[in-house]
Amino acid sequence: MCMVKIQQHSNLTDLATFIAQLNSHTEHHIGYCGKKAGKILNTLEEEFSDIPAYKTFFVAKEDNNIVGVCGFDADIKRGNAEVWGPFVDHPDALHVSKKMWRSMFEVIPNSIHTILYSLTTTTKRW
Repeated sequence: MCMVKIQQHSNLTDLATFIAQLNSHTEHHIGYCGKKAGKILNTLEEEFSDIPAYKTFFVAKEDNNIVGVCGFDADIKRGNAEVWGPFVDHPDALHVSKKMWRSMFEVIPNSIHTILYSLTTTTKRW
C-alpha cells in the first residue's frame, strides 16, 4: 500500500533540487524546467509572478522524504498555466502523480482554462 502524503511545500530550494535531479534524466525531462538547481530556483523565485511558486507546488512525501513534485506557473492574463511535473521517484509513480494532480487542480484559479506541457518522446509514461 502506498503511504504517500501530498502537501504544499514552501521550501523552493527543496523543489529546485528534486526537479533538477529528475529533470536531468530523459525519462523525466520537461523541456522548460531546466536541469540545474540554481537556475530552477531562480526561476521559481523570480519568474512565477502571477501566483508565487510556494502556493502552486505540491510535494509527495513518504517517510518524510520527497518522492514527487508537481506544480504550475500561472499566466492569469492569458488564462493558461505551464505544468511543472509531475516529477516522481517512487515505485507507484502513477498513483503518486494522480494524488499530486488532484491537489494541484484544487488550487488552479477558475480563470485558467488552458494547461500547457512540454514533454519529449522519451518522457516516461506510466
